[in-house]
Amino acid sequence: MNRTVLVTAALLALLPLAGCSVRVHDDDVKVAVGGEMIQVNTSDEDGVDVKVPGVSVSAGGKSGVDVKVPGVSVSAGGNDGVEVKVPGVSVNVPAGGNRSPLTVIAGGTVPVDFAVPAEAKQVNVDLTLPIGGLTVVRGGTDAVTGQIGYARTTPIITTGLSGGEWTVTIPQESKSVGKDNTRLEIPDSVLNIGTDLPTSLELTVNLGDVDLDLQRMNLTSLKASLQMGDMTVQLPGDANVRLTLKQAMGTNNLTAAGFVKHGDVWVSPGFKNENVVEVGLQVNMGSLTVVR
Repeated sequence: MNRTVLVTAALLALLPLAGCSVRVHDDDVKVAVGGEMIQVNTSDEDGVDVKVPGVSVSAGGKSGVDVKVPGVSVSAGGNDGVEVKVPGVSVNVPAGGNRSPLTVIAGGTVPVDFAVPAEAKQVNVDLTLPIGGLTVVRGGTDAVTGQIGYARTTPIITTGLSGGEWTVTIPQESKSVGKDNTRLEIPDSVLNIGTDLPTSLELTVNLGDVDLDLQRMNLTSLKASLQMGDMTVQLPGDANVRLTLKQAMGTNNLTAAGFVKHGDVWVSPGFKNENVVEVGLQVNMGSLTVVR
């Protein structure tokens, strides 16, 4: 982290004197002039500020910035820290001198193993992940199985049957859970959906890659949102797909995959307005690949 180094007017008045030296501590910088220690204020704000009567210079933490005024030079060199040079005085604050150590948070997984109730006529899965990869496939028999990765708090997975619709809900906060100097090591999540019943998926992932292999699934609708990462969606080849896409930055292959755009809606090749699979995708930053 860069610091702000302030050379005060009182110090500048003494700079022409010879015999100046510098002591750099973890929490402060002191300059000795003629045997007297003079405090040089520091802070944790990014950038370098040097104040000379009538002159103000600011280098905003950019690597390799050199600013020169008569008798004063400032260099913010990135890896080598922040260096301020005035005739007879040199102040060096190493980069990261006060930086907190990196904290690694290793998450865990929670198993998913639920049998589809015999009374169910529709399966819904509602899943939210803050971070980590997600794979969804057609697998197993009359069950939803797999594992869900989490960061700090074990998600509480619930199921419920209402009006013939059986819903599996896997909630987590969708916002980023990382902080400065923190690295999260979160296992990937995998869901195997083993049913021939009509299935609806609503998936939200904040950060990670998403791979949805839905080709052998009796898919009725899909909503998938990804803030940052790459998404691959394999759809049933014979389905009439009506697709909407929100994408702030990145690429997609919808045209190459044969989809035709009408206004804000994409439809699959040979689209017929019957037994339509509604697909809503959002990829804010990353690539989207759709396969049929």
